[in-house]
Amino acid sequence: MSEQVEPDAAESLLHILNDLGYEGLNPTDRRRHIIARLMRADWADAGVIEVNDFLLFPDVLVRRRADGTWDEKPVMLRVPREGDLRRARVLARSLAANEKIDETRDRDMFVNLENLCVLAFAIRNNTAPYEPWQPEPLLLERQYDKVCLQGMWNKLDQLNEVLNPSPNQLSSGEIVALIAAIARSRNLGPLVVYGPGAQTSFVVSMADLLLNSVGSKLSSESIERLIQAT
Repeated sequence: MSEQVEPDAAESLLHILNDLGYEGLNPTDRRRHIIARLMRADWADAGVIEVNDFLLFPDVLVRRRADGTWDEKPVMLRVPREGDLRRARVLARSLAANEKIDETRDRDMFVNLENLCVLAFAIRNNTAPYEPWQPEPLLLERQYDKVCLQGMWNKLDQLNEVLNPSPNQLSSGEIVALIAAIARSRNLGPLVVYGPGAQTSFVVSMADLLLNSVGSKLSSESIERLIQAT
């Protein structure tokens, strides 16, 4: 019997293989490499283009075929702006009326429909003039499984973070300065100038510092009991 790889180790191995350009993975796994490159700010070969003041990011729509193979459709993703979100809501209300979905009583169904409309605006053809790949949200829903569309929605969230102008990296000096600033102000205001990635990194760094500080005064057994009690 082959030895099982722990989930965390398997995930780490996947990222390593992706970074090495390994092409033997299925399409869903390979798509992660695009976001990884963008988050490292290495955009030279990522295939990003600018059209009418919008950035378009390469991706693929993926679905299973009857023979078990993957069907891949190259597309471009455009992160929605406020105008897109307004148009998506108007369209969602029109479709909801036709589908007898009440925006208030059937809130979860309406939100899903609105997100589907946003996706219809965001998923673009990969050739000029880069119009919506499937402008009819209900047809898009029929053509692709929910898990595929949810994956594209998650990708848009990640790309939105890529476009966030707030810094997403913290140096050790900045961490110390932030700790001092927060201690002086007695609130988290100093963190607002940083992006979500940097904020998460700061919280994790604070946890490490606290654990190291407590660890110098407590035994390993005491620390373990504290962790288990949380």
